[in-house]
Order: sequence, then structure tokens, then C-alpha cells
Amino acid sequence: MIVLTKDQILSGSKYTEEFYVEKLGGAVKIRALTDGELTKIEARHLKTLSQAGIGPKDLGGIDITLEQSAVTAESTKELVWSIVALAMSVDGQEWTPEEISELDEDLIEAIAARVEEISRGERGQAESFRKDDGRAEAEGPGADGVQAE
Repeated sequence: MIVLTKDQILSGSKYTEEFYVEKLGGAVKIRALTDGELTKIEARHLKTLSQAGIGPKDLGGIDITLEQSAVTAESTKELVWSIVALAMSVDGQEWTPEEISELDEDLIEAIAARVEEISRGERGQAESFRKDDGRAEAEGPGADGVQAE
């Protein structure tokens, strides 16, 4: 078994890749987002919804007002723009959500989907590692309260 160094473990949050976009005829460089980065962006989205009087039980419901629906749609777009902007801010090139909002919607969705895959995929690998190292079963539920299989 290889023992990883702290730098090797932390480098997982610095994962980048070139993502080919057929529509552009080239690749864009993106990076995985950490759990903390995603949580911060998602919290801002939930705060916006909360300020508009929209709670989790309202989402997808038929009792939501037209105004609340508009707020939900706009906040969701801003959530995606923020995620893509942060993921594309690599190698000293900073992107803003406003710049991302100017891109083609299909392009934004494709990049956002790939960012989610590589970002959430890392966490899935970490959970798999925890389960595979044998200690999770011996110690009972992990910090997340989930019993290893």
C-alpha cells in the first residue's frame, strides 16, 4: 500500500483537465471544485431563495408564485454561472459569473455538467477509499454518519 503525503492528498482539489467542446472546436481548461467551494456557492443560492420566501418544500410545488418562480430561475442560473466561473478560473485567468452569463446556454450547461462530474467524483473516490482501507467498518459510522458497507 502506498502512503500518500499531505501534498498529494491536497492536490486532488487542484485537479484540472481540458474539456473538449465540439461547438467551439476546441477545449476549455476547467478544474474540480472542492466541497467547501460548492457548499459556499449553494448556500448563497439557498439564501437568495429564502429571502424570496421560498423554502425547500416550495421548490417544485404548485403553490409557488410567479415572482418566486422567477427568483428561483434567476438564482439557479447565477448558481451555475458561479460554479462554471470558478471552475474555469485556472492558470491565472479569472472568470466572473457575469462573463459566463454571456456564453451560449448549451455551452454553460455542458461545462457545468463536467465540473459536477469531476468535483463530485473526487468525493466519491474519497468515500470509496475510506471504505476500502478497512478502518471504516472497524470504527463504525464515519463522521458523515454513514456506515461503511
